[in-house]
Amino acid sequence: MKKILIGTVATAISLLLVSCASTNPVPKNVVFLNDSEIKTLFNDKTASGLTSGSGKPYEIKFNSNGTFEGTISSNNISGTWFVKGNDKCMTIRNRDYCSKHYKLNGEYFTYNEDKNRIVPITIK
Repeated sequence: MKKILIGTVATAISLLLVSCASTNPVPKNVVFLNDSEIKTLFNDKTASGLTSGSGKPYEIKFNSNGTFEGTISSNNISGTWFVKGNDKCMTIRNRDYCSKHYKLNGEYFTYNEDKNRIVPITIK
């Protein structure tokens, strides 16, 4: 009887963890920025905040010629950036990192679908 009870509890916990992990953190009725809005927002501007993947602080200057340079956790980075399918993508060391962006109550946010994480972003 103990084995059945333990198995039932373990199954319930597993289901709870799976359902929590798959919850979409994006607020309902949010409209993601489109290609044109993303280009306007980032062209010749500096973005800062925490990375949506690892939560490290960054400050990156996005140039209108499709290049960027900046820092992530005091490490210098540079590469190219582009917009594809309403995602802003950055190529760093031959790997593309893409994310969606939206504005809510006057504040911009980055949504990383791969990590299922939202972080605020400051644009200057």
